[in-house]
Formats: sequence, C-alpha cells, structure tokens
Amino acid sequence: MFLTWRLFGSLPENRFFPNYQSDFGKVFVAFDRLLDQARTGPSYLKQPAVADMVVDSIRYNAQALERFSLHAFVVMPNHVHLLVTPHVPLAQITKTLKGFTAKQANRMLRLTGKPFWQGESYDHLVRDQEGSARISFYIEQNPVRAGLVREADQYRWSSAGWATWRSALHKSSVGCVAFSAPGNFISRAKKRGTTLNPIPVPSAHAGRPRRDRAALRLNTVSKSH
Repeated sequence: MFLTWRLFGSLPENRFFPNYQSDFGKVFVAFDRLLDQARTGPSYLKQPAVADMVVDSIRYNAQALERFSLHAFVVMPNHVHLLVTPHVPLAQITKTLKGFTAKQANRMLRLTGKPFWQGESYDHLVRDQEGSARISFYIEQNPVRAGLVREADQYRWSSAGWATWRSALHKSSVGCVAFSAPGNFISRAKKRGTTLNPIPVPSAHAGRPRRDRAALRLNTVSKSH
C-alpha cells in the first residue's frame, strides 16, 4: 500500500488532491511536484529533530507494534510517503501515526492545539512486485527530484539514507542499524516484554528500475477502492 499525507496548509486552499479516477500516476506526480516546489506554507519536517521523531515513529510502528511491514519511506519537508504491507486496518495505521507525531511535533514546536497534518491521507493499492519496486524507487528518489540531495542515500530521512546515517552513530551488538523509539512507546514495549531490534532497510538501488523511467511508469499502479 502506497500512503501519503502532508502538513496542514502545505498547499494553498485552491490546490487539492483530486479523486484519482483515470490516470493516478500522472495526477499524483503533478501534485507531488507541487509539494516539492512549494515556496509557501509550513515545512516543519525540515527541522532534523521533528523529522527524526517522525521516522522513529514510523519504524517503531512497523517493528515493535507490528502494524505493518515497512518497505520504503521518506519524510520530506512538508509531506510523507510510505510503502507498507498493512497488518491492521489502514485507518488505524494513519490515525495512530498522524495522531502521535502531530502531538509530539506540536510540543516540540510549541504549537500545541494547532493542526499539524492535513486531515485527509491518500492510499493506493500496489498489486505486484514490479509495482512495489517502482513505487519504492519513486519514494526514495523524492529528495533527489526535489533537489535536496544528489543521491538518494545522502538523504537522512528515507529508507535509502536512514541506515547509512544511523550506522555512523549507533551499532547494535550484531552490527545492525539501531533506532530510537519515542519515549512513551519504549515504556509500553518494556511492559509487554517487546525487544526493540532493528528492522531491515532496503538498499537504495537494489532491484530498482532505471531512474529516468520511474516517474513515467508510476501510472500503472492501481487505485485502491
């Protein structure tokens, strides 16, 4: 499942994500580009501490809570993309992730009581491995397309770069990448006896199609109903 959500007010009021009735790929890429090129609206996720918190929450929900299998992710300055296999209802995933991260971010930014995420989220069913590879590549290349980095693995807040960045700071006893879970999640995990082991992060390039074909081939992904 391909999931996307964005910061509240990240697009002008006259800009919105339309219903994908015909060509999901072309329409989605166009609006994703608007988000990448936005010169107005909030970009709170550009702040490293806030972006770190969002990534930690995504990874914790995948590993410790086992709400989904995480295949690819990116936290951009004003939006988030995930590629997951859900193990619980999709609404539970988005409600939990958006609710917790909004509360934590607002506390960090001293914006308590204000909306953080746009209310709607967008989900699209990925039907096969080929489609999954294309979407994963599209997600990890988002920072490159937006001009934030030259190579996908240089971007810290994505499945392409997170492992590289974390490995420079934290190594587990078996040499795997470690991560920090949000504080109250850690205490809950300890009470349940959950072990917070690292989850695998896919290679930035393994099994990916050519970069120049990624965006164009996105339009073969089917919309979920």
